[in-house]
Amino acid sequence: MFNTAEWNQWIQNLSNDSARNLTRLMDTYQGMLKALADGRVSPVGLRDGFSDYVRGQTNAYYEETIRIYFDFVCELLASTAHYSDRLMAGPPDGTGNGDDHLLPAPEKPQLDDWTQWFFVMANYASAQNATTVARFETLLQRVILDGVSPEAVSDYVRSVMETSGPDYFQTLITLSYQLFSRLREMNDRYSAEYFQRVLGEEPSPPPLASRLTTFGVSLSGPPNTLATTTIELSNRSARVTDVCCAISEFRRADGHGESFMPFLLVEPARLRLLPGEKRRVRVSLMLASELFETDHLYSGSLLVKGHDNEDLLVYLDARATYDS
Repeated sequence: MFNTAEWNQWIQNLSNDSARNLTRLMDTYQGMLKALADGRVSPVGLRDGFSDYVRGQTNAYYEETIRIYFDFVCELLASTAHYSDRLMAGPPDGTGNGDDHLLPAPEKPQLDDWTQWFFVMANYASAQNATTVARFETLLQRVILDGVSPEAVSDYVRSVMETSGPDYFQTLITLSYQLFSRLREMNDRYSAEYFQRVLGEEPSPPPLASRLTTFGVSLSGPPNTLATTTIELSNRSARVTDVCCAISEFRRADGHGESFMPFLLVEPARLRLLPGEKRRVRVSLMLASELFETDHLYSGSLLVKGHDNEDLLVYLDARATYDS
């Protein structure tokens, strides 16, 4: 599920990367102005260089843009279909796993024009929609003919939302971040190449963008006990790295109730890693009964900055239960 820490980090990463690349482009632009003032580049040469670059790179830029959106839409449709299929499966009755009804993702076509891309994705979306509708009709028949109660269906849907909903929304966050990051990186790269070609320089690689790696861990135990786990952090760079950790508020995974800040201890919350060093961080969560209702899933997150030159977002799934 979405929370403030995740969105703030997502926006901050995009802003930081954009600022770094804008500074780099402005330096190159200043170099171009200096070349104009020195007479090394003429206004006519600048104009013709722009026209030649656009003509030479239009097809590559167009195809790369289409493929970025193709990957995004394909992953989005597959993730949504998977979640919808789980919801439409209904209470277990021995009819099989809902995943068996999902269609495989389409192969990447030869994208010569946008109509071909649209045709492939439209067909895939229509087929997935037809599969979901068929699953819903089957569920209605079970309610009407087989005596499955609406209450049982409601309980099942609530259970799926608790167990699968957080993963689905986390996938949406990651896909959106990847889409904007790839588009930003592509535009920055083409802009830098244009300026450098005009100046007769060899294109240089763009600066390393901030990466966001995500994974999830579970914290469970009896009510009013301390649930713990450990996370390994490493520094594979050639310099000393300072690492810091921050936590978000928690909330029930089905969206019920208000968010809250539980007692959660990260040891150590700040540390310094030498080149090649690895350290384990302990995460401890108090499953207080006044905050964590028994057998309900709650979601939060832990943000780690400085781990292997990337940002690490750890999704924390918490449950107070007597079955753990």
